[in-house]
Amino acid sequence: MKPVAVGLVTGAAVGAGVAAASRGATLVPWPAKVRQAFPFILGGMVGVSAGMKAGIGASIVSAARGNGSGPITSVAPVLVGVGVAGGVVAAATYGRSVLLARMEQESRALDPGFSVQPASDLVSGGAGSAVGLSELGREGARFVGTATAPDDVRFVTGRDPVAEPIRVFVG
Repeated sequence: MKPVAVGLVTGAAVGAGVAAASRGATLVPWPAKVRQAFPFILGGMVGVSAGMKAGIGASIVSAARGNGSGPITSVAPVLVGVGVAGGVVAAATYGRSVLLARMEQESRALDPGFSVQPASDLVSGGAGSAVGLSELGREGARFVGTATAPDDVRFVTGRDPVAEPIRVFVG
């Protein structure tokens, strides 16, 4: 069997297995977009890695047995291969940086329901806070935006609160 075929079959099998296994329950509730894309991304990365390792290993075994197509008689195939590999690495590096920048930007954007500054001075991001609401990021704004109000304490317990609740976000 040709080393390329070994690599492709191994990569597809391992990638599909990882993608199928990663669709199960998780400890963290993921956003819907991430939950849908995660199995394909993880399976693809693992599949490509496994396929490359299997293909290279099969090539080495084939060469050691003397089953290869013979010695390279021209530098052109090597230069083309190096150019293609360099292009793939450059494209992957650029794509990764674009993806990470976009993910960072989207994770910092505040949800519309939590974009209003808290009224309490005792909450991070509030009027009396040294940190602005936009500096807290999405999760910080969500955390301080769900602070318990004194009226909620009164409604649930039937008593006046001992002190106004404090909610601090560091992260």
